[in-house]
Amino acid sequence: SRIRYPDRFAGNERRVELEGEGYFRVHRNEKQPFIVNTHHFDVRVLGTCFDIKAYLSDEVVSVDVESGKVQVDLPEAMMRLSSPGAGVHQYHFRRIQQAA
Repeated sequence: SRIRYPDRFAGNERRVELEGEGYFRVHRNEKQPFIVNTHHFDVRVLGTCFDIKAYLSDEVVSVDVESGKVQVDLPEAMMRLSSPGAGVHQYHFRRIQQAA
C-alpha cells in the first residue's frame, strides 16, 4: 500500500491519496473534512474509524466502517455509509471499467 499526504494540512480540507489498503481514525473537524482519494472513489469524513481496500488490480473494492459515517463519492454516484451499531459494517463496490 502507498499513501501520500502533505507535511501539514492547510486550507479547508485534509486530503490524502491512497493506493491499496489503509485504516483511518479521524478526529472530527467540521471546518476541515478529511478526504481519502483512491483510484476508484473518494471517501469524505468528518470523524470516524474506517478501513479502505482499493488496490488498482482488484475488481471489487471496499469500505469497512467501524464507527461514525463516511461519504463515498463514486464516478457514477454518491453514497453515505454508517455503522448503525456495534461492530464493523462492510460495503463492497464492483469496479466499473472505463471505456478506452
